[in-house]
Amino acid sequence: MGLDPTPTTDQVVMYCGETLLSPTMTLASIRQHIMKSNGDIVLSYKMKTPTSCPAP
Repeated sequence: MGLDPTPTTDQVVMYCGETLLSPTMTLASIRQHIMKSNGDIVLSYKMKTPTSCPAP
C-alpha cells in the first residue's frame, strides 16, 4: 500500500495576494470578502514546514 501524495490542510497554507485564507473558504467568499472586484482570483499556496518530531 503506497502513501497518498495529496497534501492535507495541515500541510498547506493558501493565500490570496498576501491574505492568509481559511481552509474552509470558498471561491465565492474569497471574491466577496477579500477581492471585492470582478477580476481574476490569484491564489498561491505554500507547504508548511514540518515540526520537529520528539526523539524516540
